Amino acid sequence: MNDKKWRMAYSQERAVQYDDFIKAGAGPVHEQMLGSVAEALELTFQDRSLRILDMGTGTGSVAARILENHPNAKITCLDGSPDMLDQARKRLGADLRCDFVQRDFGEPSWWNGLGSFDAIVSVGAIHHLDAKGKEALFSKIHRQLRPGGLFLCADPLSGEHAFFDRLYEDAWVKMIQRNLYSSGREKADPEEIRRYIRKTQEAEGDQPSPLIHQLKWLSAAGFEEVECYWKSFGFAVFGGRKR
Repeated sequence: MNDKKWRMAYSQERAVQYDDFIKAGAGPVHEQMLGSVAEALELTFQDRSLRILDMGTGTGSVAARILENHPNAKITCLDGSPDMLDQARKRLGADLRCDFVQRDFGEPSWWNGLGSFDAIVSVGAIHHLDAKGKEALFSKIHRQLRPGGLFLCADPLSGEHAFFDRLYEDAWVKMIQRNLYSSGREKADPEEIRRYIRKTQEAEGDQPSPLIHQLKWLSAAGFEEVECYWKSFGFAVFGGRKR
């Protein structure tokens, strides 16, 4: 993980404004990803009591959505940013079903003492790792899942080819235009939005990977059953099940 960029980007100011930042930048797509993660867990496990790890919990929006569908779940909310974790505590801290751990999953020993889980989820976080980092993380996740466990990742993607990189970026620009318009702001210049997207990705050290590569890495990590659950241009929910 690009520690310098990642740690600088997720400051106290960004943490406080993060939900609004996501709403403007991903809006309905982010909501669809959250819904897909929660529904995949519900359809897989029904009403079973679950132990879930939320990697890169951010402000706790993912955990909150999961608990709506799984009131018997217990969730470990993990994030490397103390400021983001503070926002998660404000949202969920009174909920005894949640515990909070400050760790960077880009570090080799981040898993120590966490134990095993029925499900591991991550929304908008793993794309900060490079290809080798993702491969290593997927292997670690597979080892720590219980038999029958499920891993779900909701993340931005890069294209397999330059054509799709441009297509995904064009779709993202158009989505932000719609988000701004629906919030009552004037239609923004597409090239200005494009520069904003690229500047943000550079500042945060984003390193998205193609979906097909990540599905192959999951298979190589030992997941016998891998699938893409939902996709819209450069955003997807995908994962694997451990038998």
